[in-house]
Amino acid sequence: MSAHRALNDFFRAFDSIGPGRLTDPGAAGTITVGMWGQICSVVTATAEARTLAAPTKPGILCAVVLDEDGGDLTLTVNPASGTMYGYNRDLDTSITFADAGDYVVFYSIKVGTEHVWRAVAQEGTNVTVEEGAFDNIAAVSVLATNVSIATGLTAPNILANTTISARSILATSAAISNLTANNLTATTTAISVPSITATNVTIGTGLTVPSIVAATAMSLKSGLLTHLSVATQATIPNILCSSNLTAASVLATNLSVGTQATIPNISCTSNASIASILASYVSVATGMTVPLILATSAMSLKSGLLTNLSVATGLSAKSILATDVSVGAATVTAQRVLGGATIQVSGGTAAVDTQATALLSPTLAMISVGTASKNYFKLPNAAIGLCVNVINAGASTIGLLGDTAGVSFASATSTALATANASGSALNLVCDGTNWWHREV
Repeated sequence: MSAHRALNDFFRAFDSIGPGRLTDPGAAGTITVGMWGQICSVVTATAEARTLAAPTKPGILCAVVLDEDGGDLTLTVNPASGTMYGYNRDLDTSITFADAGDYVVFYSIKVGTEHVWRAVAQEGTNVTVEEGAFDNIAAVSVLATNVSIATGLTAPNILANTTISARSILATSAAISNLTANNLTATTTAISVPSITATNVTIGTGLTVPSIVAATAMSLKSGLLTHLSVATQATIPNILCSSNLTAASVLATNLSVGTQATIPNISCTSNASIASILASYVSVATGMTVPLILATSAMSLKSGLLTNLSVATGLSAKSILATDVSVGAATVTAQRVLGGATIQVSGGTAAVDTQATALLSPTLAMISVGTASKNYFKLPNAAIGLCVNVINAGASTIGLLGDTAGVSFASATSTALATANASGSALNLVCDGTNWWHREV
């Protein structure tokens, strides 16, 4: 080829019968590249296979394209031989061409004593591209098995089969099997993820995710969750959780949890609707509707509609409307009481000292029991000169007995108090050191 004809000859090499055009070897045939820049246009009548033979020297560029699609083309590149084969570092050998126009460009390299192909460009095939490090990726759509981005990813749509690990993600919509990010910001629609592990999550409109684990803070307009776990604080106008909510602190306008919330602190400005709450502190400004609350320290409510309320330390409320309230003791003071008095609303179930409930005050004990199933009480430990006033202010009779077996009331094993305001509804007792006696005034 003369120098003045070089460009023309190179151009004519890719005519229909030029040396740049490799002939399709047909079904199950082998494509052998003999010169730089050759292209093999494959025509399939049905699903067929071809093999791209290993190169014989480095620096060769070639391409394989599915020209006419009668069925999928499966191309085997560099069949396994020696230690280096396939079209990438993972030694993958099989490529599928599904539609006419699908192509792959290969470049030959030398590794040790072996020559191999490496895929450098493709479109439409399932070529597996090796890892790359990029300062920024801007794409209309990303479909990935694993994406790791150091700085930022901006995309209208992200589809990830397994994991995205990034310092920052700004997305209109993201559907991800698992997302690990220092910062996640969704500006318009929704993020749908089975699991999010994040330092900070900020979502403008809505989040649908079975589980969120946040190390520091979460700020959401709305969350529909199977499970929410927040280490420090979640500030959310509305939380809908179908199973369990676990958080160090939740500040919410409206909190709705299907099954149970275990939270050291809940501060709710309007309404909390929860099947069960286990909390160190619960503060609800407007109203809370919950079948069961277990609070270890204190509860402050403006209004509560409860099935059962159990508070270990203290309850401060303007009004409680409850199916069942169990209070161990309430300490009250009044102008007509010189010392302290106690009022008890629930007693023991049998007239034996081991099942009766002890009176809390050694001087003035008031009892108000509405049912005869829990109406047995026992006096304080016997001591010479000890006087006790017992008053029944309830609708049920009261059974009273000594603190231990054998202690009697004027030689009787127990005594009874009539219902409130009836004759015999109050007793004034004095102890001789062993037994109790009615004191005359």
